[in-house]
Amino acid sequence: MLETLEDEIADYESVTGRRPPAERNRQETFSGYTLAIVDAVTKLTRYLRECELQLRAEVIVREQLTQDVVQFRALVDALTSVCYIS
Repeated sequence: MLETLEDEIADYESVTGRRPPAERNRQETFSGYTLAIVDAVTKLTRYLRECELQLRAEVIVREQLTQDVVQFRALVDALTSVCYIS
């Protein structure tokens, strides 16, 4: 199960261009297994936090672009109405 999780994390790191840290010699002991689980959960938490921050930044940019479109649309409408009146 842990090996599958580590493989999934490695695939994610490969797809996203992240460089995984150098391989550690995993011990086949309870403490080695626990350390590997903690390491995997820490990586997942860090990646989740990074994705959340990126998503928030994208939402802010999208909102700003939407406001810009509304302003440009109003400007174009104002300019075209002036042209028709003249």
